[in-house]
Amino acid sequence: MFLAPRLARKYCRIQKFAPDQNSTQVKQAILPFYAKLVSAYRQMSSWAEKHQVFGASLHALQVMLLKANAFDRYVPVEHLSSMAFAAHAVERKFQEEIKVRSDAYLIRYQFVEAMLRMAEAKYLRTAKASDLSEAVTMLMSQHLLEEFSPIYQQEQQFLMDIMTEEVDYVFKSNLSVLNAAFLIYAGSVDTPAEMPYVKDQMSKTK
Repeated sequence: MFLAPRLARKYCRIQKFAPDQNSTQVKQAILPFYAKLVSAYRQMSSWAEKHQVFGASLHALQVMLLKANAFDRYVPVEHLSSMAFAAHAVERKFQEEIKVRSDAYLIRYQFVEAMLRMAEAKYLRTAKASDLSEAVTMLMSQHLLEEFSPIYQQEQQFLMDIMTEEVDYVFKSNLSVLNAAFLIYAGSVDTPAEMPYVKDQMSKTK
C-alpha cells in the first residue's frame, strides 16, 4: 500500500497544477483513503470492454463522480475530460518507465492525479481549503467515501472468501485446464474448433 502512493507521488504532476503545495503532505492526506481509491479504480477498470491497458475509462469515472454528487458550478461535469486529459499526459522523463499506455484509459497514478486535480479545482482554487491536503480530505470525506467504501468492503469480502485453503486446492487441482482456458481467451493459442463461442469473443488483433 505504501509503495503505490510513493509511485503516484513520483509520477503525479502536482507541481503543474498546484506548484506551491507540499507533495509529501498530500501523500499523507491520501493514505487514509488510498485503499478505497484503489478498490474503486479496480472496479471501474473491470468495466472496460477492451483492455489495451488495465485502466479506468473517462465514462466510468464520470458515472462514479455523478453518483457521488461531486460536481458543482466550480467543477461542472464538462471539466472532467480536460482534467483526465491533463492527468493522462506522461512527462518525457518518465516515458521509458511508463511504456504501456492507452488514450482511452487512466492507469492508477493518472486516476489518482485526476482526483487531485478535482480536489484542487473544487476546494483549493475556491479558497474553501487552505491547502491541497485539506482539499483531498474534503473531496474524499464529503463525496467519494460514501461511494467508494462499499466497493472496498465488497473487495475485502471477496478476498476473505476466496483466499482459503479449500479454494486454493481446487485451483491447483485444475491448474492445467485453467491455464489452457486463459491462453485461449488471451489469444496466445489457436481456439479449438469445438469452441467457436471463444473465438467470437477474441479480439481480431488477439
